[in-house]
Amino acid sequence: MASEREPPMAVVEARAAEPAAEAKPTGRVLAGAAAAGAMVGLAVSGPLVAAVGAGAAVYAATRSDGVGEAARATGSATAAAYDKAREIDQEYKVSENVKRHAKSAYKAAKKVDEEHHISSNLKKGAVKVVAAARDADREHNYSGRALRGVAQGMTAVAGALAKHDAEQATQQSSARR
Repeated sequence: MASEREPPMAVVEARAAEPAAEAKPTGRVLAGAAAAGAMVGLAVSGPLVAAVGAGAAVYAATRSDGVGEAARATGSATAAAYDKAREIDQEYKVSENVKRHAKSAYKAAKKVDEEHHISSNLKKGAVKVVAAARDADREHNYSGRALRGVAQGMTAVAGALAKHDAEQATQQSSARR
């Protein structure tokens, strides 16, 4: 049984793939680190943060401290996982099967749409909803009333803030005496 101090097997294998005393990580390790950083960034906040995450992970992999070691290990493990996924894809033709089934599903959906006019009916329905909302707004002035309510609310907040500022000024003035 492995002790708590031993790293997970994937990390051990990834470290074995790279020389321990390597000063500069290989392009493969950097690419793996970038991919891992990008995945984390994308999961956290989207494409911009994904790009930042990729750059930060590459930078971290070039460091010579524990952060660098962890980033290099992550990069090696990510590269190894990519290689394994590619091997599985080639052996079982996963990409080809997904593409074939996606094309088949698209064709079936297109046929159903052509037979039942689903997309054109949705468009017509959306146009009717927008027209009805516009007519209701013209008749009942919902947007104008909403804007007046927002303006009144902002005026009330501004008044409350001014009152609060005046009270603080009075308190500070009394404290100085």
